[in-house]
Amino acid sequence: MLTHPTLHLLTRLGLTGMAEAFTSLAENEEVRGLAHAEWLALLLDHEAT
Repeated sequence: MLTHPTLHLLTRLGLTGMAEAFTSLAENEEVRGLAHAEWLALLLDHEAT
């Protein structure tokens, strides 16, 4: 997966919390096995807080 374009788009859209969470989650071995919906939920939680 190309992370750079995703991070750029999240930042451009003003979703800095999601961009930071995306980077953090992508580096976490335990999180890599989560389903797409679970990843999205974690990203949204980070953005909301």
